[in-house]
Amino acid sequence: IDNQSILIVFKKPTQPIIKPQCKVDKLKIDSLLQFSNTQFLLKISNFNKIIRDSITIELSNIQDLFSNNTEQFKIKLDYIYLDTPIFGDLILSEIMSNPSPTKGILPEKKYIEIYNRSSKYIAANTLYISDSKSTAKLPVNTIEPFQYYLCINEIDSNFFSKINTINIKSLPSFNIESDFISLKNTKNEYLFQFEYIQDMHQPDKIDGGYSLEKSNITV
Repeated sequence: IDNQSILIVFKKPTQPIIKPQCKVDKLKIDSLLQFSNTQFLLKISNFNKIIRDSITIELSNIQDLFSNNTEQFKIKLDYIYLDTPIFGDLILSEIMSNPSPTKGILPEKKYIEIYNRSSKYIAANTLYISDSKSTAKLPVNTIEPFQYYLCINEIDSNFFSKINTINIKSLPSFNIESDFISLKNTKNEYLFQFEYIQDMHQPDKIDGGYSLEKSNITV
């Protein structure tokens, strides 16, 4: 569920389960909460010590409502700790605000590119991209370290294949002449921001079909 919780769901109802019946390798179980006779929650305190790994959950002596006993079974999970970005971890490295007329190189679609220049795995759905008029929340996705992701309109996904994309229901409008673009977190804190004007394009590229790209991703 999150960096401190594992939800386990059984297909069939079970009798009450207690903490000694559960074991998670490398990790300490702080508590076990049983929501129903098919669902229970493990609370883990030191998940954040592991960035990316596989963990095994062992369950023993689980009984169904008819007292049928399962001696032991194991569940293997691939685990990624999703970290909180700070200012500068993520940058907006490229924007296509005026895709028309297309030059045949790039799709005739608006987009903005995010680059993760940190070693963190970041939850995309904790981020917001805004221009001067509107804001878009990013959907559930994982932004991996040192990777580029194109944020695109959901309906344009077929035009961007074989690259990392984050499909958004509706991107901000991205004005052609000028705009102020920002990337924020759920606390409304700035993670990155920039302003562009149409004249930043080279003279022969000012009429559309070309993106603006950050020339140095380290600053």
